[in-house]
Amino acid sequence: MSAQPYQLDHSRNSYIAVTYAPRSTFISTPTALSSLKPSISYVGQVGALEDVHLYSAPKGEGDQIAQFLKERRGGSEGIIDVEMQVPKVRAKRGGDEL
Repeated sequence: MSAQPYQLDHSRNSYIAVTYAPRSTFISTPTALSSLKPSISYVGQVGALEDVHLYSAPKGEGDQIAQFLKERRGGSEGIIDVEMQVPKVRAKRGGDEL
């Protein structure tokens, strides 16, 4: 059974990937990150990476929340990295471009 991709709405939300240290309590309870910033919503784990989780924030607050989390790197929460997710436009290749 394969996991279905998340339905992301980049027009309304910003998405932030957070990487946690193995000792972080957020690995076992990633939804608890909203205790730091209530406007954060948990989306889910990123693929098979147990230490990387995806969160959403209202569009106008994404950069501010990402900065807040970046300032907490290396602290007691066990946050290693914070990365804003930017949507990419995919282009379909034609048969002769291979």
